[in-house]
Amino acid sequence: VVDSLRNELRTKDETLKTLQEKLHDRDGLIRDNECLSLQLQSIDHKLQRVTMEYSKKMEENRQHQDEYDEQIQSLMDEIE
Repeated sequence: VVDSLRNELRTKDETLKTLQEKLHDRDGLIRDNECLSLQLQSIDHKLQRVTMEYSKKMEENRQHQDEYDEQIQSLMDEIE
């Protein structure tokens, strides 16, 4: 009977240890997930900023292109 109780106690201790390891792993995964979420937010903000800068540069380039086109047309008109 004592051996049976010892075996049962050992089994419960092993089960408890396994559950504690799983809980520790779960906590680690939650921390990793939170860290990755923050990194993703940071990357998203950087992407938004770069996208806005790109759009601004594209608009500036379009305006310059329009000015150049007008100058070219003016020169062509003068030549004719």
